[in-house]
Amino acid sequence: MALHDLFVVLLAGCGWFVVARMLMGRNSASGDVAVFGAALITLGGLCRAFWTLLGATIGWEVAWLGNILFPLLCAGFICLAWALWRGRGAKINEDDSLLSWGVPILLSVALLGFAVFFEQRQPGRGWFMTMLVTATATNLLAITQLIWRAWERHARLAALFFVLHIIALLSLAGLSSQTGTLQFLKQAINTLSQGAFLAAALMLQKRSI
Repeated sequence: MALHDLFVVLLAGCGWFVVARMLMGRNSASGDVAVFGAALITLGGLCRAFWTLLGATIGWEVAWLGNILFPLLCAGFICLAWALWRGRGAKINEDDSLLSWGVPILLSVALLGFAVFFEQRQPGRGWFMTMLVTATATNLLAITQLIWRAWERHARLAALFFVLHIIALLSLAGLSSQTGTLQFLKQAINTLSQGAFLAAALMLQKRSI
């Protein structure tokens, strides 16, 4: 299962790096922010996969490797959602690094502050729920922008694949059981979901050149 998680993380990471590369041609600063966001998301997924791998193979319980996933996902999706918004429409010639970097950094810092606040109010679950809701919302916001971009560029199949990716992600939330059959089903859905996302990103990139 740990090796499968690693494969899925790499699939997702490749998809987001394709999106970041697509944005590079419109605004270099926004493209850099997108690359940074994709790196954070991939790093978070790798940490989680290695946490699972260490636990399954040698029984090591490295708590921070598991807990760092959602903070990195939140910051990464904030960066990507903002970069996609900044890179919408016609090409932007100016390189406004302050605006491109300032907004996602401020939002990420504010989120960290809220997480600390809620952790004090509800120890053990406050920070997790804050990060989970934010990561889910910003992920959906980023993918919704990709759907709209694909539709505008008449990349209908890419838009469909992005929609299927969202449906698959939402369906995974309802499969909380860890029984063998359902665990296999979750792995299959997750793999197909990230594969569809990567394929959609590649198709959209071709239409954006």
